[in-house]
Amino acid sequence: MNPDSPDEIDLRPFLFSLLRRWSWVVGAAILGAVVVAAVILAQPRTYSATALLLFEGQRSQLALDERIVGQDSILSDRITRRAGLISIAQSELMAHLLPEEVVGEVLPPNTPLSKLKNFVSIGTEGDLIGIAASAGTPRQAQLLANEWSRAFVTHVNNLTPNDATSLAAAQQQVADARTRFDEAQSTFEEFIGTSHIIELDNRIASLTALMQGNVQAKQAQYATQLAEVETLNVLLRDAETLRAQAEASGGVSNLSENLAALALRLRSVGNIQGIQLQIDDLNTLELGGEDATENLDRLIAALREQIEARNERLTELSEAMATNAPAPGSGQTPEAFEAYYMELRNVTRQREELEGEYLTLTQERAVALEALEVLQQNLAEHQAAETQTAVEVVLVGEAPLPTEPDHRGLVRKTILGGVMGAALGAVAALAAGFRTSQRGTRRQPAVERPADSPSYS
Repeated sequence: MNPDSPDEIDLRPFLFSLLRRWSWVVGAAILGAVVVAAVILAQPRTYSATALLLFEGQRSQLALDERIVGQDSILSDRITRRAGLISIAQSELMAHLLPEEVVGEVLPPNTPLSKLKNFVSIGTEGDLIGIAASAGTPRQAQLLANEWSRAFVTHVNNLTPNDATSLAAAQQQVADARTRFDEAQSTFEEFIGTSHIIELDNRIASLTALMQGNVQAKQAQYATQLAEVETLNVLLRDAETLRAQAEASGGVSNLSENLAALALRLRSVGNIQGIQLQIDDLNTLELGGEDATENLDRLIAALREQIEARNERLTELSEAMATNAPAPGSGQTPEAFEAYYMELRNVTRQREELEGEYLTLTQERAVALEALEVLQQNLAEHQAAETQTAVEVVLVGEAPLPTEPDHRGLVRKTILGGVMGAALGAVAALAAGFRTSQRGTRRQPAVERPADSPSYS
């Protein structure tokens, strides 16, 4: 270090100042330590009691292959679990788990319950946990440490449901559910084997086909009769027109020819539609001569008679279609068809009753199966939980009754006060040395200027 260089700071004066005033530093250190110790000793006495807990965790016999789950992941999982449990021990939750009489005895007056955790500290060393409680009396410190530890042990152990009792209960529930499902399945199969649903379905189909066939037969007869009536009406209108022309003209020269053509039409219609006119014989009609008018009247009368007969037939069919009566000409009696209809109603009612029972048994079986599947899933979760480490906490040592006030922090805080006092004394010594050096600089005489130096004034 060059003291003549303007770019460097000379620290030697500061060091010399500290050495000359070492008593200041020592005195300030002693004073700081004494003040801190006096303040601590002047405060109300506090007592501390510590309860010891131990983590116990055993890995299940169903542990996964180490090629899948290595030791590092197992250790990491264990450390994570314990860190979470220690956080619970330091949380406000534990204060709410304490008995009310303990809180009333330990908690200072007008202090919120949430502040109680400030009187408890947690220390760990391996699997060992120390729960230290501070209070104004030995009894309060001991009570708070022990009750806090017991609440923590109970709470943590209740968080571990995968014990043998829970697994056995889940297995029993699955066994009961399987028994209920087997009973429901057996009842369902017995119903299917003994019920007459198939026979009833066949009988319903047979009776339904019989009734529908009867209705279709009546509809077919009605349609046939109606077509015949329309055809005969056309022929009747032609015959009446021919007869009116003959009366109006006093006889038609070609009446015989027209009557022959009309008879031919009747034969054609009879051959095509099967209309049988109840006339003696169309071949016996005298188509010529003076008897043509008489023969035409006979034909008109026959047509009217046939139309009237078919209209009566249509009325009969219409009435039959409105009821369960058999089709005319079917050979069945109304009593027989009424018996068929009543049998169809009874069989249908029996079928509906069996269908309702079938649906009930199906639903019961489905509910039993769903319950079995849910309980099997629950059992699988319990069995999977058995592959994990079950962490338990046990109280291995209750807090003893403290006999001396807690002065564990007195020495540390006193030393810290002495260090702070020494630092303040060093600052004061440096400040005094700096002021002294400044006064000495101002008292030095001014440097005389050489005679040959130029003047700028």
